Amino acid sequence: MARPAQFDRNQAVIQAMSVFWKNGFQGTPVSELVKATGLKPGSLYGAFGNKRALFLMALDVYFESLFRKIQNILRADKPPLDAINDFFEQLTSDCSARSKGCLLVNTLTEMPTEDREIQQLVAAMFDRIKLEFIYILNKARDAGDIPRHQDVEALARMLVTGIYGLRLYSKTDQNPEHLRSIARNFLKVLSA
Repeated sequence: MARPAQFDRNQAVIQAMSVFWKNGFQGTPVSELVKATGLKPGSLYGAFGNKRALFLMALDVYFESLFRKIQNILRADKPPLDAINDFFEQLTSDCSARSKGCLLVNTLTEMPTEDREIQQLVAAMFDRIKLEFIYILNKARDAGDIPRHQDVEALARMLVTGIYGLRLYSKTDQNPEHLRSIARNFLKVLSA
């Protein structure tokens, strides 16, 4: 009896993630996933169950990588508002680079609102980002950089909305100065 071929499961998910990121869930045929991962259809289904299960794994891998980057920027050894500014500077650079966008935002715009599983998964991911903003905004308020009357949780929700907004807006206008101007206006609210 022949032994089943070995493959790197994590690498296959990363390769599938790239295809989903480029084409979206609906626009990705299984044949593209087969080509990207190098797995035969039976092996792909055997390893991951189905296309949707592989997509959910790809979203998770994408988010964990994104979340580490966000934490590295926001928790850098610098004043909290500078860290938030650095985050939005990086975001505007990414948005103006004609990239594939953010897989999370792309997914929210592609998937129907009736798909509660996907909507809740992405919402939970953005909630983790919101908690990072709450953490850094509390540090800014403790340092006196944000007035005490500001509602830190509301500010964090606004910053998360800024991520959505910039990502969506950049699909029609990648002008870096336009995007930076939008981000600067978000950030002005923090110290008002």
